[in-house]
Amino acid sequence: MVESLEGISSIIVRYTELETKVLIRKSNLTNQLSASLVKLYTSTLQFLVHASRYYGKSTLSEKHHLRMTTSRC
Repeated sequence: MVESLEGISSIIVRYTELETKVLIRKSNLTNQLSASLVKLYTSTLQFLVHASRYYGKSTLSEKHHLRMTTSRC
């Protein structure tokens, strides 16, 4: 999962440069490229949401440990 997050960072940087250099032109091809980038960014955001949820979840043992720690106080 961490490797995927690094890959996403690389993609974002690469395509940000592409947007600033290529998408300033108006043509059918740049319109198609723009639409494809929107799909890519949508998928990227969905992946990041899933990754955030995955990493945000505690395991059962962590919850048990937290419960035991707080009950001693």
